[in-house]
Amino acid sequence: MRQPIADPWKSLPFLRILIPFLVGILLKYQGLLTIKDIQLLGVFGLFLLALPAFLKLHQQFYFAWLRGLGIYLLLTSIGAFNYYWQQPEQQSYALGQSPLSSKTIVEIVTASVPTTKQWRVLAKAIAQDNQGKWERVNGLVFLYSKNTAWMQPLIPGTRILLNKKLLFIGPPKQAGAFNYQAWAYRQGVQYQSYLAAPPMMLEPAPRGWRNWVMDARDWILQVLAQWVPDKQILGIAEALLIGYKYDLDRSLVQAYSNTGVVHIIAISGLHLGMIYGLLLWLFKPLMPLRWMRWVRPILILAVLWGFALLTGAAPSIMRAALSFSFLLLSQSLGYRNNQLNALAASAFFLLLLDPWLIWDLGFQLSYAAVTGILLYTKTLMQWLRIKNPLLRAIWQLNALTLSAQVFTLPLVLYHFQQFPNLFLFCNLLIVPFSGLILYLEIALLIPIPFLQSLLGKIIQLSIGWMNDLVDRTNHLPFAVSAHLGISFSQTMVLLVFLFVFCERVKSYLCRSIQSRQQA
Repeated sequence: MRQPIADPWKSLPFLRILIPFLVGILLKYQGLLTIKDIQLLGVFGLFLLALPAFLKLHQQFYFAWLRGLGIYLLLTSIGAFNYYWQQPEQQSYALGQSPLSSKTIVEIVTASVPTTKQWRVLAKAIAQDNQGKWERVNGLVFLYSKNTAWMQPLIPGTRILLNKKLLFIGPPKQAGAFNYQAWAYRQGVQYQSYLAAPPMMLEPAPRGWRNWVMDARDWILQVLAQWVPDKQILGIAEALLIGYKYDLDRSLVQAYSNTGVVHIIAISGLHLGMIYGLLLWLFKPLMPLRWMRWVRPILILAVLWGFALLTGAAPSIMRAALSFSFLLLSQSLGYRNNQLNALAASAFFLLLLDPWLIWDLGFQLSYAAVTGILLYTKTLMQWLRIKNPLLRAIWQLNALTLSAQVFTLPLVLYHFQQFPNLFLFCNLLIVPFSGLILYLEIALLIPIPFLQSLLGKIIQLSIGWMNDLVDRTNHLPFAVSAHLGISFSQTMVLLVFLFVFCERVKSYLCRSIQSRQQA
């Protein structure tokens, strides 16, 4: 008897929730929904959701689809309202509601990061002076400085006093130029300030887990500096292990970007994925033990979140930690084939807490890459059967890289207006090699001088070879295709087209695999 085909859509409840929620955010961002439209959409969704209950029993079956449509409309309105409600100007005591003062107290939110010519830190304005009285304010602010020594002490939780008015971020002066105002607004920021002198410290970060994180990070940096003396190589080693970017060579970073492997030195889900893979491999021999079913996820989660904190709790790595937590939880509960739903769940909860994350490039690229990997990597690996272990590993890495690029390609074109033509070649060699270097750096932290001396030399030689390969590849005349920028609407159309096209290819490959297995 022919068995009914299971509907995969029903096994992805969080994906079904996430899509209309995202649509609501995008519609509000594009200005297609006013607050009245959002309210009407929500009321209409509730009406459709309740309508079948007032119909006769035999009619409820035929109009059951109204409930689904009502739920989708309601989720769309929730996504739009959540985005509207968290806009800077909608916050209570928002900056700009009263005249700006020349004295403002801000609290550091994230650690400083390098930009093209200076350093940037995200802070939150909490009070401003009004004729000798401090008034509460609320708003995110970008602080800039070219002096590294001023920025390094600004760790999250530190409070400083700004002795000049905040500057409103205006629109670009030239048509076609980068719209910094729109980019900052997507981060929830409307004001900025430049530090021309050392900031006046009012209150250091309170003692707590942040201090433990900073002490641990400083210890790791000292170990790396002791055993990896070359400054340029040390910068890559620091970025690769804990995402420390202060010592990176700018020209080398551009070379990594042009060759499509900048994710190696930008701390992200890739690093956490390598740690996750190592932990799974270490626990594999112990899996026959029954108690390991619960002990393993607890230990893995502890290590993942501990590593995330060691990196300075960067937003990208915290998102990755949450995503892997959902994936590990779904596997531990027996939902091994539902990883896409776990990924959608992590994205939904993150966007529910902070809808501005949808504009974060790291958020977009990490979720796009993981989605492609979950959808297509397994099919590609099964389609091409290779007996040789080495060649099979090479093909699996290629399948992984190709799958990750499916949905990241439109995003790269939209944000960078260029495409690294040799990304497949570079990722094939550098991704597994960087994973090996990461494991060596972790082993370098073991306080055995003889072992540290040996590992330090191996790490220095390995990173030196990797840098040389990236630099040589970057200088090839066909390494990068430039001036390929596309609009937001074109990006959406291209994403939909690639999904439909890849699903068709996947169906063809699955039929080919099934026919081969039946032969």
